[in-house]
Amino acid sequence: MNQFPNFEGVVFFKPTDLINGQNAWGNPLKISREHILKLDALRKYIGKPITLTSPAWTPGSGHSNDSQHYLGTATDIRCKGLSYMDFYIACERFEFGGIGLYDTGFIHTDSRPIPKNQPGARWIRKNGVYVPFERVNFLVVCDLSDKCLATI
Repeated sequence: MNQFPNFEGVVFFKPTDLINGQNAWGNPLKISREHILKLDALRKYIGKPITLTSPAWTPGSGHSNDSQHYLGTATDIRCKGLSYMDFYIACERFEFGGIGLYDTGFIHTDSRPIPKNQPGARWIRKNGVYVPFERVNFLVVCDLSDKCLATI
């Protein structure tokens, strides 16, 4: 019997993945299978490794009290070898309920439910300030090191 049934059939992520010597998932049993499958499909689509930058489920990890991380439906991720904008666009293809762009260079993805005919939660955080955005009216300017420099 598989100790981690939510990872069954997942190709690119393992319940034993590490971030700085700690489990990348916090508690792998608490992670939503739907979310893991979306990440796995995203990784397959882009053809480049995805790095988890924040444990997905770790109480007291500094996320807001109502964070999707505590529900096991969110991860903060990076992808080397793909521009920040291309990585964001790829994330949009997989219908994540929430996508946040951070000026520190990672992208938050979560699998919260999306109301019918709604785009899901989208935001940018720059200098500690969260700004909601809609896909039709934003621009992210990035330099070659994939650091988000400005939002318009």
